Amino acid sequence: MSSESFEATTFSDNSFGDSSFATAPTSSVSFSEEDDTVAQARSYIMVGMYKKSISLLQERTDVSAAGVLGMAYLHKGDLRKARNTLEDALEDVKEGTLDHLEVLWALASVFTQQEKTRSALRILDDISDLNSDWRKRDIEAWKRGLDLLRG
Repeated sequence: MSSESFEATTFSDNSFGDSSFATAPTSSVSFSEEDDTVAQARSYIMVGMYKKSISLLQERTDVSAAGVLGMAYLHKGDLRKARNTLEDALEDVKEGTLDHLEVLWALASVFTQQEKTRSALRILDDISDLNSDWRKRDIEAWKRGLDLLRG
């Protein structure tokens, strides 16, 4: 069978009952472009270079930098600085944006590591309320894990 006849019979209207496929889900989360320094700091975090990320951002005061800086402190294990930085960022970030969701996510991680399960659960619920599809599986697994911690 030639590839043309294979495609013609395999992907005909009758094969799937309809010639159109469902569209891929789109995210309603808005985000802003990061400047090069914040993007570089995020890259350092992704490969475990937390001190380098912190050194790039510690003098910055903008929201996107604060969110990434808070994540760097979190991954480095400095939960106090992570929490303070993330809570400061939360005051200034626009609600419902990707930056907002990421700050909430990192703050829930801080609370989880501090064994403040109710606070972590509350933040995870806030994230789901803002965007029910964003990291849905991770949130469900995280909540189950928090239930395990609570006993």
